[in-house]
Amino acid sequence: MQNSYVYMHLNGEFVPAGIMHTFQEGYLGYSTFQYGQRYLERSDATPVDPVSLPLSNIEYHTPEWLILFGGIRDAAPDGWGRYLLEKEANKPMTEFDYLVRAGLDRIGALGFGPDPINGPVRNGIDNDNPFSQKILDLNDLVTAAQCHMNELEIADHLRPFTEYGSSLGGARPKAHANYIDKFWVIKFNDKDDRRSETRIEYANMLLAQKCGLSIPALKHVTLASNQEVFLIERFDRYIIGKKKFRKHFVSGLTMLNEHESYITQIDINKHSYGALADILRRYGSSNLIEQDLKELFRRMVFNIICSNSDDHLRNHGFLYDQQTQGWRLSPGYDMVPDQNSHDSLGLGVGPYGRAATFDNAKKGAAQFGLSSNLASNIIKEMCKSAKNWKAIFAESKVPEKDIQKLEKNFDKIV
Repeated sequence: MQNSYVYMHLNGEFVPAGIMHTFQEGYLGYSTFQYGQRYLERSDATPVDPVSLPLSNIEYHTPEWLILFGGIRDAAPDGWGRYLLEKEANKPMTEFDYLVRAGLDRIGALGFGPDPINGPVRNGIDNDNPFSQKILDLNDLVTAAQCHMNELEIADHLRPFTEYGSSLGGARPKAHANYIDKFWVIKFNDKDDRRSETRIEYANMLLAQKCGLSIPALKHVTLASNQEVFLIERFDRYIIGKKKFRKHFVSGLTMLNEHESYITQIDINKHSYGALADILRRYGSSNLIEQDLKELFRRMVFNIICSNSDDHLRNHGFLYDQQTQGWRLSPGYDMVPDQNSHDSLGLGVGPYGRAATFDNAKKGAAQFGLSSNLASNIIKEMCKSAKNWKAIFAESKVPEKDIQKLEKNFDKIV
C-alpha cells in the first residue's frame, strides 16, 4: 500500500483536501480516498473529481478496473512524461509512482505530498536539489528534449527538464515554462516527425480561432539554434497582482467516468459529443451552459472541417469556476489535422455515429440545444471562415509540401 495527501490550490495557496491510499500489483489495483473534515467545512471546497468524488465525508473506492480516481489520474503524466520519469528512476514504476514523482506544476490545481502540513513535493525525489526550481529558457528546453529523444547523456544544468516536462499529458515531447511573464505549454518537434508538426498545430489552432472557437494565446518561435517550438498559453493558470492562481481541471474521460480502454470498445452513445453536452447540463455553470454547449458544437464541427479524429475524451477538458461553483468547458487544445484524412471522428457526432459529416452534425444539433437552422448557419459561417485555410497555413510558414498533403483533410469545406 502507498499513500499520499492530496492538496487543492485554493485562493492562491495549497490546502490539504484529503488522503489517498493506493494498492497495485502488476496492472491491477485500486485506490481509496477520503476528504478531510476541515476541507469539507470550507466555503470554497472544490471536488477533486465531481463524478467519482463529490464532496462528502465517506471513504470512496475506485471500481476494480481503475487504479486511480479519474480526477486524480488527470493530474498524472501520460506517454512523454512517463518516459522521462522512467529514465530518471531507472526502475519499474506504478501508477502511484508516476503520479507523485511528476513535476510540481502539473495540469490543474492538485498537488501531492507525504503529509498534510508541508505542501506538495515530488515524492521520492531530492527536493533540496538546487536545480529543482530553476526556470529553463527555451533553448535549454529544446536541448534537453533532444537529449532525451536521442537517448543522449543530459548535462546537469538541463536536469530540471524532467520536472518541467514530466507533469503534462500526451505522448508528444513537451514542457512548461514561464515566457514573457506568462505560463505556457511548450511543444517540440519529434525526431521521427514526417511533417512540421509544431507549425501545423499552430496554424490549425489559429484557424480554429478564426472559426470562432475559444482558443488560448498562441506563439510559434524559431530559436537562435534554428529549432522551432509551439507555445500555447496555459488556461489553468492566471495572475492577479503578484499572486498566482490555479484552476482545477478534469478531462472528458473523468466526466464520463471512463477508462482509457474505452478507445478499443467505443459506445457511440456514451462516448460522444452528446454525452459531453449532457455533462455540461448536469455540472455546468447554470447561466453559462448555453454558451458552452454552442462552443462544444463548434468544436465538433471544426474537427470535421480539419479531419481531426484524435478528438478523444482526454482532448476535451473542463475547468472549475469558483465564482459560479460550476464546471466550464475549457478552451480548445490538441486539435491537429490527421496524418491521413479520415471519414470519422473519435467521438460520436450524431445519429450516424462517428461519421464526420455536416449532415450528421446538423441532425445531432438538438443534443446541444440548437435548432437545425441555427446549426446550419453555424456550419456555413465556420466553413466560410475556413475556406482560406491554405493562406493561414502558408502565413504560419507550414512547408508547401505539407500543405499539399493536407488538402484531403479540408475537402469537406462547403
